[in-house]
This record gives sequence, structure tokens and C-alpha cells, in this order.
Amino acid sequence: MPTPSLLDTYLNKIRDVRALGAGTPETSYYPAVQLALDAAGAALKPRVLCLHHPSGTAGVPDYGLFEAPLPDPAPFQPIRP
Repeated sequence: MPTPSLLDTYLNKIRDVRALGAGTPETSYYPAVQLALDAAGAALKPRVLCLHHPSGTAGVPDYGLFEAPLPDPAPFQPIRP
């Protein structure tokens, strides 16, 4: 079976939420939107992450798209007393 496309994944999530009959008209679908935006952003160079309700001075936007931070090149070293 082929891997579902980004659009298929988004629409399936929307269908699942709608089928529950317990969602709100808008915000119940936010996770599906974020999932799709994150999947699209993962294919970009540099990678882009979606953040739901980011902080800011212009009210509370639904989403923010941000360039993903680069991974720390140094391996994790636990702090020992």
C-alpha cells in the first residue's frame, strides 16, 4: 500500500474529527492543520516548524512558522557532580 500523501493525511484527520461530532467549528481542526504544515515544512531547506498560538505582540495568531533550530553538533554530555 502506498504511503498516504500530505493531503490524504490532512483530509483523513479532518474526516476523523468531523465524524466524532464533538468538535468545535474551528479549533478542533487545528491539530490537522499543524500536522500538515509541519509535514510540508520538513521537506524544506532549512526545515520549518509550525507553532500553534505563538507568543507575540500582535494578539494571538493561530500559527507561526519558524525556521527550525540547527541541532547542537556536540553530543549530549550529562552533568556530573
